[in-house]
Amino acid sequence: MTIQRTSASQFSRKRPFVVVAIVVALSTATAFGIEVFQNRHIGDEPVAMLVCGCCLAALTAYLRMGRPIHLGLAAMAGFPTLALIDMSLHGGHNLLPLEFAAYAVYGVFGVIAATAASALRRLIARSP
Repeated sequence: MTIQRTSASQFSRKRPFVVVAIVVALSTATAFGIEVFQNRHIGDEPVAMLVCGCCLAALTAYLRMGRPIHLGLAAMAGFPTLALIDMSLHGGHNLLPLEFAAYAVYGVFGVIAATAASALRRLIARSP
């Protein structure tokens, strides 16, 4: 049995996918925790998840863990993921297209937060 070695370039190509998957998992876990804490659907009061998602997007983008657009959308992935889980368990989502349209707007907020954090990092790096 031979063991294949992974070169640094192969890992660097796979790393953004792994980071985005971890950010999606953290976003979904955060959304679930907030929904349990609030005792109502996350779409009814999205402010806490928006703040957490934007902070997660900004932190990962500031640390240069991937492209800001990928990280911003991944950080807000907890919204639609939780809606799909809730729909499959309980049904009754008759406004799902409108809900997903709102989640797309929330994704834009995540991208804005990630882009701002990435720009801030570049600005700090340039200062003397």
